[in-house]
Amino acid sequence: MKKTIVMFALCLPMLAHAEMPNYDVKAYCARISNTGGAQSQMAMQGCFANEQASYDHIKPVWDGLSSDTKRYCQHIADYVHSYTALQGCVDSEKAAAQSNGDFTLKK
Repeated sequence: MKKTIVMFALCLPMLAHAEMPNYDVKAYCARISNTGGAQSQMAMQGCFANEQASYDHIKPVWDGLSSDTKRYCQHIADYVHSYTALQGCVDSEKAAAQSNGDFTLKK
């Protein structure tokens, strides 16, 4: 029993500092750029640029996010496998947390 508790305690920091998800950007952008029935190279290029910008935005702040935000946003972004979706969720969660902290019920 003690061994199990110690092993669990040692794993807690790893759970809190989960790595960013690893999405297949080429596959995602291929799906997005194929929406009109034929692949658009312009849409593919725009998708690549958006995904790279979102990844670059999230990567430096990922470790500082709460485990709840990471878990929730990864769950949301996993539906489409997109860093743009992940960034949108993270930014929205951060803004909502700030707004919720200032909430007072108006009577």
